[in-house]
Amino acid sequence: MNYAAFVAERTRGDTELEGDVAEIQAAAERAAALTKQLLIFGRREAVRPQVISLATVIDGMHELLSRSIGEHIEMQVLSSGDLPAIQADPGQIEQVVLNLVVNARDAMPDGGQLTLSTSASELDEAFCSSHPGVEPGPFVELVVSDSGHGMTPEVAGRIFEPFFTTKGPGQGTGLGLATAYGIVSEAGGFIELYSEPEIGTVFRVRFPAVSRLAEARPEPPREPPPGGSGQVVLLVEDEPALMKSTARMLRGNGYVVLEAPFGPDAVAIAQATPIDLLLTDVVMPEMSGRQVADEVQQLQPDVGLLFMSGFSQGTAGSPVSAMAMHGLVQKPFTERTLLERVNAALALAPGR
Repeated sequence: MNYAAFVAERTRGDTELEGDVAEIQAAAERAAALTKQLLIFGRREAVRPQVISLATVIDGMHELLSRSIGEHIEMQVLSSGDLPAIQADPGQIEQVVLNLVVNARDAMPDGGQLTLSTSASELDEAFCSSHPGVEPGPFVELVVSDSGHGMTPEVAGRIFEPFFTTKGPGQGTGLGLATAYGIVSEAGGFIELYSEPEIGTVFRVRFPAVSRLAEARPEPPREPPPGGSGQVVLLVEDEPALMKSTARMLRGNGYVVLEAPFGPDAVAIAQATPIDLLLTDVVMPEMSGRQVADEVQQLQPDVGLLFMSGFSQGTAGSPVSAMAMHGLVQKPFTERTLLERVNAALALAPGR
Protein backbone atom coordinates (compact mmCIF):
# COMPACT_ATOMS: atom_id res chain seq x y z
CA MET A 1 0.00 0.00 0.00
CA ASN A 2 2.81 2.40 0.83
CA TYR A 3 4.73 1.58 -2.34
CA ALA A 4 1.57 2.33 -4.32
CA ALA A 5 1.35 5.67 -2.50
CA PHE A 6 4.93 6.44 -3.55
CA VAL A 7 4.03 5.77 -7.19
CA ALA A 8 0.83 7.84 -6.89
CA GLU A 9 2.89 10.84 -5.80
CA ARG A 10 5.05 10.60 -8.93
CA THR A 11 2.21 10.05 -11.42
CA ARG A 12 -0.02 12.99 -10.58
CA GLY A 13 -1.27 14.59 -13.77
CA ASP A 14 -0.92 11.44 -15.89
CA THR A 15 -4.55 10.33 -16.13
CA GLU A 16 -3.84 6.84 -17.47
CA LEU A 17 -1.14 6.03 -14.91
CA GLU A 18 -3.20 7.51 -12.07
CA GLY A 19 -6.01 5.11 -12.97
CA ASP A 20 -3.63 2.13 -12.97
CA VAL A 21 -2.21 3.08 -9.59
CA ALA A 22 -5.72 3.57 -8.18
CA GLU A 23 -6.55 -0.02 -9.19
CA ILE A 24 -3.41 -1.29 -7.42
CA GLN A 25 -4.34 0.65 -4.28
CA ALA A 26 -7.92 -0.67 -4.39
CA ALA A 27 -6.66 -4.26 -4.72
CA ALA A 28 -4.33 -3.82 -1.75
CA GLU A 29 -7.13 -2.33 0.35
CA ARG A 30 -9.41 -5.26 -0.53
CA ALA A 31 -6.68 -7.67 0.57
CA ALA A 32 -6.24 -5.80 3.85
CA ALA A 33 -10.02 -5.84 4.41
CA LEU A 34 -10.17 -9.58 3.73
CA THR A 35 -7.37 -10.21 6.22
CA LYS A 36 -9.19 -8.09 8.80
CA GLN A 37 -12.36 -10.14 8.30
CA LEU A 38 -10.41 -13.33 8.96
CA LEU A 39 -8.90 -11.82 12.11
CA ILE A 40 -12.32 -10.70 13.36
CA PHE A 41 -13.79 -14.16 12.84
CA GLY A 42 -10.83 -15.74 14.62
CA ARG A 43 -11.15 -13.17 17.44
CA ARG A 44 -7.60 -11.98 16.85
CA GLU A 45 -8.44 -8.43 15.87
CA ALA A 46 -8.38 -5.77 18.58
CA VAL A 47 -11.82 -4.26 19.20
CA ARG A 48 -12.60 -0.85 20.66
CA PRO A 49 -15.94 -1.29 22.42
CA GLN A 50 -18.00 1.77 23.26
CA VAL A 51 -21.41 2.34 24.81
CA ILE A 52 -23.56 3.05 21.75
CA SER A 53 -27.13 3.18 20.48
CA LEU A 54 -27.86 0.42 17.97
CA ALA A 55 -30.70 2.45 16.44
CA THR A 56 -28.40 5.46 15.97
CA VAL A 57 -25.79 3.32 14.22
CA ILE A 58 -28.42 2.00 11.79
CA ASP A 59 -29.87 5.47 11.18
CA GLY A 60 -26.39 6.70 10.29
CA MET A 61 -26.07 3.91 7.71
CA HIS A 62 -29.39 4.57 5.98
CA GLU A 63 -27.93 6.20 2.87
CA LEU A 64 -25.20 3.56 2.53
CA LEU A 65 -27.71 0.73 2.89
CA SER A 66 -30.06 2.29 0.35
CA ARG A 67 -27.26 2.50 -2.21
CA SER A 68 -26.16 -1.06 -1.44
CA ILE A 69 -29.49 -2.75 -2.09
CA GLY A 70 -30.55 -0.94 -5.28
CA GLU A 71 -33.88 0.51 -6.39
CA HIS A 72 -35.51 -2.89 -7.01
CA ILE A 73 -35.73 -3.59 -3.26
CA GLU A 74 -38.00 -1.73 -0.87
CA MET A 75 -36.32 -1.13 2.49
CA GLN A 76 -38.09 -0.28 5.73
CA VAL A 77 -36.35 0.67 8.98
CA LEU A 78 -38.37 0.39 12.20
CA SER A 79 -37.46 1.22 15.79
CA SER A 80 -39.52 0.72 18.93
CA GLY A 81 -38.41 4.06 20.37
CA ASP A 82 -36.07 4.54 23.31
CA LEU A 83 -33.80 1.53 23.47
CA PRO A 84 -31.14 0.58 26.00
CA ALA A 85 -27.58 1.02 24.84
CA ILE A 86 -25.19 -1.77 23.93
CA GLN A 87 -21.43 -2.06 24.35
CA ALA A 88 -19.64 -2.84 21.10
CA ASP A 89 -17.22 -1.52 18.51
CA PRO A 90 -19.41 0.77 16.33
CA GLY A 91 -17.40 0.09 13.18
CA GLN A 92 -17.84 -3.65 13.64
CA ILE A 93 -21.58 -3.28 14.27
CA GLU A 94 -21.83 -1.38 10.99
CA GLN A 95 -20.07 -4.30 9.34
CA VAL A 96 -22.60 -6.77 10.81
CA VAL A 97 -25.54 -4.70 9.54
CA LEU A 98 -24.02 -4.26 6.09
CA ASN A 99 -23.23 -7.99 5.78
CA LEU A 100 -26.79 -8.96 6.72
CA VAL A 101 -28.30 -6.41 4.33
CA VAL A 102 -26.07 -7.44 1.41
CA ASN A 103 -26.91 -11.09 2.07
CA ALA A 104 -30.61 -10.21 1.97
CA ARG A 105 -30.14 -8.22 -1.24
CA ASP A 106 -28.47 -11.16 -2.94
CA ALA A 107 -31.42 -13.35 -1.98
CA MET A 108 -33.78 -11.03 -3.88
CA PRO A 109 -32.31 -10.62 -7.40
CA ASP A 110 -35.76 -9.78 -8.81
CA GLY A 111 -36.69 -7.37 -6.03
CA GLY A 112 -38.58 -7.68 -2.81
CA GLN A 113 -38.96 -6.27 0.68
CA LEU A 114 -36.24 -5.78 3.27
CA THR A 115 -37.03 -4.80 6.85
CA LEU A 116 -34.66 -3.77 9.63
CA SER A 117 -36.18 -3.37 13.08
CA THR A 118 -34.75 -2.73 16.52
CA SER A 119 -36.42 -3.40 19.85
CA ALA A 120 -35.75 -4.22 23.48
CA SER A 121 -36.41 -7.62 25.02
CA GLU A 122 -35.97 -9.48 28.29
CA LEU A 123 -34.60 -13.01 28.09
CA ASP A 124 -35.69 -15.27 30.93
CA GLU A 125 -34.13 -18.42 32.33
CA ALA A 126 -36.43 -20.67 30.30
CA PHE A 127 -35.16 -19.13 27.06
CA CYS A 128 -31.52 -19.17 28.18
CA SER A 129 -31.70 -22.84 29.21
CA SER A 130 -32.06 -23.72 25.53
CA HIS A 131 -29.33 -21.27 24.44
CA PRO A 132 -26.04 -22.28 26.11
CA GLY A 133 -23.84 -19.36 27.09
CA VAL A 134 -26.67 -16.81 27.14
CA GLU A 135 -27.39 -15.17 30.50
CA PRO A 136 -30.89 -13.93 31.46
CA GLY A 137 -31.41 -10.19 31.34
CA PRO A 138 -32.21 -7.24 29.06
CA PHE A 139 -31.15 -7.38 25.42
CA VAL A 140 -31.40 -5.17 22.37
CA GLU A 141 -32.59 -6.92 19.20
CA LEU A 142 -31.88 -6.26 15.56
CA VAL A 143 -34.10 -8.17 13.13
CA VAL A 144 -33.22 -8.24 9.43
CA SER A 145 -35.88 -9.96 7.30
CA ASP A 146 -36.25 -10.37 3.57
CA SER A 147 -38.77 -11.82 1.13
CA GLY A 148 -36.11 -13.61 -0.90
CA HIS A 149 -35.70 -17.18 -2.05
CA GLY A 150 -34.86 -18.48 1.44
CA MET A 151 -32.64 -21.40 2.39
CA THR A 152 -32.97 -25.11 2.83
CA PRO A 153 -32.23 -26.49 6.33
CA GLU A 154 -28.94 -27.89 5.00
CA VAL A 155 -27.76 -24.48 3.79
CA ALA A 156 -29.05 -22.68 6.90
CA GLY A 157 -27.06 -25.09 9.07
CA ARG A 158 -23.79 -24.06 7.40
CA ILE A 159 -24.42 -20.39 6.69
CA PHE A 160 -22.02 -19.10 9.38
CA GLU A 161 -19.11 -21.35 8.35
CA PRO A 162 -16.06 -19.47 7.02
CA PHE A 163 -15.76 -19.73 3.22
CA PHE A 164 -19.14 -21.45 2.84
CA THR A 165 -21.13 -19.72 0.11
CA THR A 166 -23.96 -20.53 -2.26
CA LYS A 167 -22.78 -17.88 -4.73
CA GLY A 168 -20.89 -18.58 -7.91
CA PRO A 169 -17.12 -18.19 -8.39
CA GLY A 170 -15.98 -14.59 -7.94
CA GLN A 171 -19.29 -13.52 -6.39
CA GLY A 172 -18.52 -13.98 -2.71
CA THR A 173 -15.81 -15.05 -0.27
CA GLY A 174 -18.08 -16.83 2.19
CA LEU A 175 -16.76 -14.59 4.97
CA GLY A 176 -19.56 -12.03 5.35
CA LEU A 177 -21.86 -13.95 7.68
CA ALA A 178 -18.96 -15.75 9.35
CA THR A 179 -17.49 -12.35 10.20
CA ALA A 180 -20.86 -11.11 11.48
CA TYR A 181 -21.11 -14.17 13.73
CA GLY A 182 -17.63 -13.50 15.15
CA ILE A 183 -18.34 -9.82 15.80
CA VAL A 184 -21.65 -10.49 17.55
CA SER A 185 -20.09 -13.22 19.69
CA GLU A 186 -17.22 -10.88 20.63
CA ALA A 187 -19.80 -8.33 21.83
CA GLY A 188 -21.46 -10.96 24.05
CA GLY A 189 -24.46 -11.45 21.77
CA PHE A 190 -25.78 -14.17 19.50
CA ILE A 191 -27.54 -14.62 16.15
CA GLU A 192 -30.55 -16.76 15.33
CA LEU A 193 -31.68 -17.65 11.82
CA TYR A 194 -35.05 -18.70 10.47
CA SER A 195 -35.55 -19.37 6.77
CA GLU A 196 -37.94 -21.17 4.45
CA PRO A 197 -37.37 -21.76 0.73
CA GLU A 198 -39.35 -19.37 -1.50
CA ILE A 199 -40.68 -17.49 1.55
CA GLY A 200 -37.75 -15.57 2.99
CA THR A 201 -35.17 -15.32 5.74
CA VAL A 202 -35.05 -13.68 9.16
CA PHE A 203 -31.83 -12.96 11.06
CA ARG A 204 -32.37 -12.04 14.70
CA VAL A 205 -29.32 -10.52 16.41
CA ARG A 206 -29.35 -9.91 20.15
CA PHE A 207 -26.87 -7.82 22.14
CA PRO A 208 -26.75 -7.50 25.95
CA ALA A 209 -28.13 -4.14 27.04
CA VAL A 210 -26.13 -1.72 29.18
CA SER A 211 -27.41 1.03 31.39
CA ARG A 212 -26.23 4.29 29.84
CA LEU A 213 -24.90 5.98 26.72
CA ALA A 214 -21.50 7.58 26.75
CA GLU A 215 -21.35 11.30 26.12
CA ALA A 216 -20.58 12.07 22.50
CA ARG A 217 -17.20 13.75 22.07
CA PRO A 218 -16.43 15.42 18.77
CA GLU A 219 -13.17 14.31 17.19
CA PRO A 220 -10.54 17.06 17.25
CA PRO A 221 -9.25 18.15 13.85
CA ARG A 222 -6.18 16.16 12.81
CA GLU A 223 -2.98 18.13 12.39
CA PRO A 224 -0.55 17.27 9.58
CA PRO A 225 1.77 14.43 10.62
CA PRO A 226 4.89 15.75 12.37
CA GLY A 227 8.26 15.27 10.69
CA GLY A 228 11.73 14.92 12.17
CA SER A 229 14.69 17.24 12.41
CA GLY A 230 17.63 14.89 12.06
CA GLN A 231 16.79 12.42 14.83
CA VAL A 232 18.45 9.02 14.34
CA VAL A 233 16.08 6.06 14.05
CA LEU A 234 17.43 2.50 14.22
CA LEU A 235 14.99 0.47 12.12
CA VAL A 236 14.92 -3.31 12.67
CA GLU A 237 12.77 -5.28 10.20
CA ASP A 238 13.44 -8.70 8.64
CA GLU A 239 11.01 -8.18 5.73
CA PRO A 240 13.05 -6.38 3.01
CA ALA A 241 10.10 -4.71 1.26
CA LEU A 242 8.73 -3.28 4.50
CA MET A 243 12.22 -2.22 5.58
CA LYS A 244 12.72 -0.21 2.38
CA SER A 245 9.30 1.45 2.39
CA THR A 246 9.46 2.36 6.10
CA ALA A 247 12.97 3.77 5.78
CA ARG A 248 11.92 5.78 2.74
CA MET A 249 8.96 7.32 4.57
CA LEU A 250 11.12 8.29 7.55
CA ARG A 251 13.97 9.72 5.47
CA GLY A 252 11.50 11.69 3.39
CA ASN A 253 10.25 13.36 6.56
CA GLY A 254 13.48 14.50 8.14
CA TYR A 255 14.80 11.45 10.01
CA VAL A 256 18.18 9.75 9.72
CA VAL A 257 17.59 6.01 9.37
CA LEU A 258 20.00 3.18 10.22
CA GLU A 259 18.80 -0.17 8.84
CA ALA A 260 19.25 -3.52 10.59
CA PRO A 261 17.59 -6.63 9.11
CA PHE A 262 18.03 -8.71 12.28
CA GLY A 263 18.47 -8.23 16.00
CA PRO A 264 22.23 -8.88 16.24
CA ASP A 265 22.83 -6.29 13.48
CA ALA A 266 20.82 -3.74 15.49
CA VAL A 267 22.81 -4.39 18.67
CA ALA A 268 26.08 -3.98 16.76
CA ILE A 269 24.91 -0.63 15.37
CA ALA A 270 23.82 0.55 18.84
CA GLN A 271 27.27 -0.31 20.21
CA ALA A 272 28.90 2.07 17.75
CA THR A 273 26.38 4.82 17.01
CA PRO A 274 24.16 7.03 19.22
CA ILE A 275 20.46 6.71 18.33
CA ASP A 276 17.33 8.54 19.36
CA LEU A 277 14.72 5.87 18.64
CA LEU A 278 14.62 2.10 18.21
CA LEU A 279 11.82 1.11 15.82
CA THR A 280 11.68 -2.68 15.75
CA ASP A 281 9.45 -5.46 14.56
CA VAL A 282 8.24 -7.76 17.35
CA VAL A 283 8.45 -11.24 15.82
CA MET A 284 11.77 -11.91 14.07
CA PRO A 285 14.23 -14.78 13.69
CA GLU A 286 17.33 -14.93 15.92
CA MET A 287 16.14 -12.25 18.37
CA SER A 288 12.67 -10.94 19.17
CA GLY A 289 11.91 -7.24 19.23
CA ARG A 290 11.73 -7.38 23.02
CA GLN A 291 15.20 -8.90 23.24
CA VAL A 292 16.60 -6.30 20.85
CA ALA A 293 15.04 -3.50 22.91
CA ASP A 294 16.49 -4.88 26.17
CA GLU A 295 20.04 -5.04 24.76
CA VAL A 296 19.87 -1.67 23.05
CA GLN A 297 18.53 -0.03 26.21
CA GLN A 298 21.44 -1.46 28.19
CA LEU A 299 23.79 0.25 25.75
CA GLN A 300 21.79 3.47 25.45
CA PRO A 301 19.36 3.88 28.39
CA ASP A 302 17.85 7.11 27.04
CA VAL A 303 16.75 5.65 23.70
CA GLY A 304 13.08 5.84 22.72
CA LEU A 305 11.18 2.63 21.90
CA LEU A 306 8.53 1.88 19.30
CA PHE A 307 7.40 -1.61 18.29
CA MET A 308 5.65 -2.58 15.06
CA SER A 309 3.72 -5.75 14.43
CA GLY A 310 0.96 -7.42 12.46
CA PHE A 311 -0.27 -9.04 15.67
CA SER A 312 -3.04 -7.30 17.59
CA GLN A 313 -2.15 -5.81 20.96
CA GLY A 314 -5.67 -6.79 22.06
CA THR A 315 -4.99 -10.47 21.54
CA ALA A 316 -4.61 -12.17 24.88
CA GLY A 317 -1.23 -13.83 25.18
CA SER A 318 0.11 -12.36 21.95
CA PRO A 319 3.79 -11.34 21.90
CA VAL A 320 2.61 -7.75 21.44
CA SER A 321 0.28 -7.39 24.43
CA ALA A 322 3.09 -6.88 26.96
CA MET A 323 4.76 -4.21 24.81
CA ALA A 324 1.79 -1.95 24.13
CA MET A 325 2.83 0.35 26.98
CA HIS A 326 5.98 1.29 25.03
CA GLY A 327 4.05 2.21 21.88
CA LEU A 328 2.96 0.14 18.93
CA VAL A 329 2.39 0.85 15.25
CA GLN A 330 0.07 -1.76 13.78
CA LYS A 331 0.81 -3.26 10.36
CA PRO A 332 -0.25 -2.37 7.76
CA PHE A 333 0.33 1.31 8.53
CA THR A 334 0.17 4.52 6.53
CA GLU A 335 2.80 7.25 6.44
CA ARG A 336 0.66 9.47 8.67
CA THR A 337 0.26 6.76 11.31
CA LEU A 338 3.97 5.93 11.28
CA LEU A 339 5.01 9.56 11.71
CA GLU A 340 2.51 10.15 14.50
CA ARG A 341 3.73 7.07 16.43
CA VAL A 342 7.39 7.93 15.92
CA ASN A 343 6.85 11.48 17.13
CA ALA A 344 4.99 10.25 20.23
CA ALA A 345 7.68 7.67 21.03
CA LEU A 346 10.43 10.27 20.78
CA ALA A 347 8.50 12.59 23.12
CA LEU A 348 8.30 9.79 25.72
CA ALA A 349 11.97 8.80 25.48
CA PRO A 350 13.75 8.88 28.88
CA GLY A 351 16.27 11.41 27.58
CA ARG A 352 13.58 13.96 26.69
